[in-house]
Amino acid sequence: MDLEKLGARVSTEKPKEGGEVTTVNILKLWSGDKDALARLKDLPNVQSVYVDNGQFNDASVAALKDLTGLSSLTLLAPQVTDASLESLKG
Repeated sequence: MDLEKLGARVSTEKPKEGGEVTTVNILKLWSGDKDALARLKDLPNVQSVYVDNGQFNDASVAALKDLTGLSSLTLLAPQVTDASLESLKG
């Protein structure tokens, strides 16, 4: 399952120092589900996720909890509750 075929934009940069850094954008055209989101953990060092998708919900947020390098999360998703965001704190 290719995340980009589902509508995600994935970019991985290789800075001069350190390892790879991945940014993921999940926009309105996203057609994946929480199982597809779980595949984000297979990408190298996901540090930033940007979501602008009305179908993104609490189950979708739960799929992000395994992204240990996540330092930036932007959500434009009205179905996401504060309670689900608490589960990401680490």
